[in-house]
Amino acid sequence: GYVLGLLALASIILIGLVMVCETNRQLHETAQKNERNQNAIMRLLDEIEDLADGDLTVTASVTEDFTGTIADSINYSVDQLRDLVATINLTAGQVAGAVQDTQATAMHLAQASEHQAQQIAEASTAINQMAQ
Repeated sequence: GYVLGLLALASIILIGLVMVCETNRQLHETAQKNERNQNAIMRLLDEIEDLADGDLTVTASVTEDFTGTIADSINYSVDQLRDLVATINLTAGQVAGAVQDTQATAMHLAQASEHQAQQIAEASTAINQMAQ
């Protein structure tokens, strides 16, 4: 009976030691994974830091880390912003050109109106002279 009791106690102690070792291993793996994740987050934040200042040349590294998908999404968004800014710049240039054209047309119309006013005044003077 004592031998079986000692064997049972030794088995329980052995199982406990195995469980403690496994728990320690899992804790170590979790700590390493958390550190890798933290490093990946910091790397991503460092890479996109200039984006906050309007730098649209920023590109985030797409890695196998859990931040890889986030980086890919950020890169896509920055590409879309670049396209939007290019479209805005193009449109602004077209608007500026249209404003210049409109301004030139308005100047031409003003000159034509002034010329017509002079011709009307001359015609009016001629009619008055003929009437006298």
